[in-house]
Amino acid sequence: MIWSPVKDFDIGVELMYAKLNNSVSAPMAAAIKAAGLKKSPDAIEARLRLQRNF
Repeated sequence: MIWSPVKDFDIGVELMYAKLNNSVSAPMAAAIKAAGLKKSPDAIEARLRLQRNF
């Protein structure tokens, strides 16, 4: 999404969500659990862009 409040100035916002579903073997699942990690991690990413054109 980009918003232009005044001429030659843009404000942009970008959001991204990702969910990873892993299918792993029992030994690998035990190693993931021992490391304190989630088997199916989620990730959220956000970006804010301010752009001025001259």
